[in-house]
Amino acid sequence: NRVLQKREEQLVWETILRKDLKDSIDFLQILPLVRTVQETNRLWQIHLRSGHQDFQPNHTWEKFTKWQTAFTDLCEVEGWWTEADLISKCLKWIQEDKIPIPEKFWFVGFRKGEDLLLDELKQSLKLRTSTFFDWQIAKLKSKKPTIRCFADQESELRTAIDWLAKVRKKQPQARLALLIPGLSQLQQTVRRLLDEQLIPDFEWQTECSHDVYQIMTGQPLFELKAFQHLSHWWEILQLLSSSSYLKIPFELLSHVLRSSFWKSKDSQESLIQLEMALRDKESLNVNHSLLRHLTEKTGCLHFLELLDGLKELIANTPKKQLPSEWTEFLRTVSQRLGWDPGREWDEERELFQDLSQLDSIIGPIQLGTLLQQARRRLQQRIYYPIQNSASEKILIMDTQDLLDLPLDCLWICGLTNEQFPPRLRKSNLLPATLQNNLSLNYMNFEQVEKSSQDLLERWGNQTNDLVLSSPLSIEGREVRPSVWINWPEKVEEPAGSRQLDPLWIDFANNQVTLETFSDSIGLPLLLGTAVRGGTSVLKAQALCPRMAYAEYRLGAKHPTIPRAGLSPIQRGNLVHWSLENFWNQAHRSSSLKDMCQVQVWIANSIEAALERFENYYPGMMKKTFRRLEARRLNILLLDWLDLEKSRIPFIVKASEEKGELLLGGLRFSVRIDRVDRLEHSNHLILLDYKSKTGNSSTSWFRQRITEPQLPLYAVNLWEGTLAAIAFAQVHNRECSFKGIQAEEGSLPGIKSFDKHPHRKELPDGYDWNTLITDWRVHLEDVAYEFAQGVAPLSYGIQVYSSDNLIEQIFAYSGARGFCRIYETHVPTFNEDLFWEIDST
Repeated sequence: NRVLQKREEQLVWETILRKDLKDSIDFLQILPLVRTVQETNRLWQIHLRSGHQDFQPNHTWEKFTKWQTAFTDLCEVEGWWTEADLISKCLKWIQEDKIPIPEKFWFVGFRKGEDLLLDELKQSLKLRTSTFFDWQIAKLKSKKPTIRCFADQESELRTAIDWLAKVRKKQPQARLALLIPGLSQLQQTVRRLLDEQLIPDFEWQTECSHDVYQIMTGQPLFELKAFQHLSHWWEILQLLSSSSYLKIPFELLSHVLRSSFWKSKDSQESLIQLEMALRDKESLNVNHSLLRHLTEKTGCLHFLELLDGLKELIANTPKKQLPSEWTEFLRTVSQRLGWDPGREWDEERELFQDLSQLDSIIGPIQLGTLLQQARRRLQQRIYYPIQNSASEKILIMDTQDLLDLPLDCLWICGLTNEQFPPRLRKSNLLPATLQNNLSLNYMNFEQVEKSSQDLLERWGNQTNDLVLSSPLSIEGREVRPSVWINWPEKVEEPAGSRQLDPLWIDFANNQVTLETFSDSIGLPLLLGTAVRGGTSVLKAQALCPRMAYAEYRLGAKHPTIPRAGLSPIQRGNLVHWSLENFWNQAHRSSSLKDMCQVQVWIANSIEAALERFENYYPGMMKKTFRRLEARRLNILLLDWLDLEKSRIPFIVKASEEKGELLLGGLRFSVRIDRVDRLEHSNHLILLDYKSKTGNSSTSWFRQRITEPQLPLYAVNLWEGTLAAIAFAQVHNRECSFKGIQAEEGSLPGIKSFDKHPHRKELPDGYDWNTLITDWRVHLEDVAYEFAQGVAPLSYGIQVYSSDNLIEQIFAYSGARGFCRIYETHVPTFNEDLFWEIDST
């Protein structure tokens, strides 16, 4: 008979339980039950099958016996043995004299009272009249353990670390260890305390901590970055195998493109550019046409070839194969990826070996089923990193990870009632009578006491100097020390932090002055330099020069967050393109009288805008969504044109006109959404479409203009007279103009300059032409600042509340990660036009 591996046996149990429970619970719920049933069957097969029938069965036991019968019948049909079957048969053969054994046995170094199987073996040897002896490894007689109690957990840990440090100083070659129950949850706190107590000042932020201590805690393979990356590629394989129409979630592509565990012929820079280009599309899912378009644009052709090659490989592979055949397929995929997990190669090899052994258990399966089994294996298998020279370091371990290492000094902390003694193996399926027979009953005082004493004796035999400790509180929560240890009455005082370096002490006492300097000037730009970003550069410089320098001089860019549906920018583009197309056909306000023709122009304009959108965002809008968006745009344009009809006659002189202007010694590319000329005069109106609400012209009356596009174009008019500048607010809740005009009548809903609320803040004699002249001066000043590299951490104060100010500065900025001032509370602003925060 073939003996099943534990993983194979688990799959058989899972199949039986799923069939009986009719998929009423998912895998994450059924897995603990599978493990409990598997362990209960092992206990029954080895320790309880014979001579333990005198108990009253309950409902759970009847359930277990039903599953066990189905399991046994299946194993007999298939010719399988479990590990428990093999052990029980070997014990039986020993008792029946079917296996030759020597007359004497020596058991060397076994843990007393910990292994039920060892007790069974000794009982079998007794029946054969063999003699056996328990020998412990010879070592120095250990001292009586020191027992200490602390007020809180941090004091306990600090004292333990300090004690180990002093021992290391006296005995550099001593083997030291600190055991902490629940280390995985406390690892960050423990690492901080270790660095503070063991690493000298000015050095604890470096890598030298690796030479002082080693934290030995296991973690699931699935949490290792190498295997997380491999799992991402597995998800892509499943998508390639399940659908002929490739559509990959953006987040999945982002993880893959930024990973360093695979080798690509494309440069790392081009892969990051591809990821950023995909992010800018703001789509949650990426189709093949969009991916092809962007890979060609960013030069990442190898990445697309790799995906197409994997799709072809899947197409040429049978839909169902044995697990061993699928593992060969996965090895081929790994080779194509050039996947390099580093020192975890052995783990990958063992993973594929385990999967290959499932042929006789689950038979031919689809790729998705195998990958599901592989992920479960990654989640279950615990990885322990192996580092050299571990014996020279202070070992930090969980109590359950304590290895049989000879130690000179051992401190075990956190021995509260919750942690000591450790919970014994327990099966909820076993009746109480059987649990008593196996010493698994938590309520049995004698059994728990014996277990505690055996464990304390084992710890004592492992070291020459043992310290046991417990806190009275953990993170403010009161706890009780274990009742199985005799604690001293004295509770030690809270421990202080590490001894500070004298320089730090002097600094803390203000005896050392920290030297600071402000470096807020960058390198100047050459005269005539073309600035990328257009008028957005002037807006950023007016709001915060530091942000402008980071974004437009250093290239800082905040990643776009993909979202479902269209983003505000994408919806705004559709409105801009639709209006541009419309006025390229209508040309003048008198054309709005023929509504039949207007409807035709609107339909054509929207269709052209949607086609343009499709070219830029291929495959993003499906037919149904496209119809809905066309309907939305149609309603919005009709509402807007109703407002346009209320204006005095005008002619659209330019729409989406581009140009280049010289300002502050720099060349700026500008684009004006629309320039209108009043039909019976030479007066011009400048419009900037806005698809959002809340637009304000307040900054046009301030020193630092945070909405510079229209004023910049206004001061560079080469013909005509400026009559008005305004935001054309095209929104389904409100269609209106927001701006200023020289005299009333040019635009509806806007007050003239003389009646504008901000006019009273200006000096007497200040007129429309003076305002336009000041715009040139203010814009020249801001442009000159940017050209000279002026970049203090400062804000242009053109809003009334700090919340609005922060929103203006950082809502659009690509350099939000460059400065964290927006994360804190901004104090009340004074009345200065330009408020600077000390950059030191």
